[in-house]
Amino acid sequence: MFELETDIMLSDCRVAQICAIFALPPELQCLRHDPSDEYTHLAYLKLFTPFKATSEKYTRLYTVSHSYQNMQWKALVIPLSHIVRSCHLVGVPIHGVG
Repeated sequence: MFELETDIMLSDCRVAQICAIFALPPELQCLRHDPSDEYTHLAYLKLFTPFKATSEKYTRLYTVSHSYQNMQWKALVIPLSHIVRSCHLVGVPIHGVG
């Protein structure tokens, strides 16, 4: 399996689309579990499916798709510092649809 330079395995990562980067105002920051937490900037993400154990046979690329739950795109808010790296997604046309 592909290994990232930070010793984080690909299986530990998830592709996501960053929709917003924000910080809570001080009056809401105090309501967090640990108000003194250094992770003050947050990211609102829309998730893609987890990576499969192996890449595609011919392209050696990993495939992901939008991750849905109850017909809604799964979303998540995480500390901005938890984002490991950027990646490029290549759209593949679906033949026979339309």
